[in-house]
Amino acid sequence: MWSPDWKLIASGSVDSSLLFWDASSCSHLLTYTGHTFTVNSVAWSPDGKRIASGSNDETVQVWNASSGSHLLTYIGHTDIIKSVAWSPDGKRIASGSNDKTVQMWDASNRSLRLMYKGHALFFVESVAWSPDGKRIASGSDDRTVQIYDGWAW
Repeated sequence: MWSPDWKLIASGSVDSSLLFWDASSCSHLLTYTGHTFTVNSVAWSPDGKRIASGSNDETVQVWNASSGSHLLTYIGHTDIIKSVAWSPDGKRIASGSNDKTVQMWDASNRSLRLMYKGHALFFVESVAWSPDGKRIASGSDDRTVQIYDGWAW
């Protein structure tokens, strides 16, 4: 995932780490550790100061992008997290999981704001916010897209 200023790339790894790369030279810069299983998804906050990551360990974690310090852990999913995304205002994080839910978290603390259960039969593979931050879209193995109200809190 590219940083908002296009200078860095963050990636997740099967060794449970987040890796940071210089986008122009492709050289490895930093490694963050804290998850206990594969990191499937990473997302930069809109201001580029934080990173959210989703993992097979069923947590969403938030990191300080410049120092690598761990800021928050969100616990609420009951299966692998496949996708994480920041709202455009940086105040919320959406996560999609193999538990067939989309969860919306407050980015300033550990609180779960909403849980959506629109994909009753199949895993949630991806989540994305609308540009105005009012809706969350999720894609699933059921070959559908669900749209949720991101302001319902």
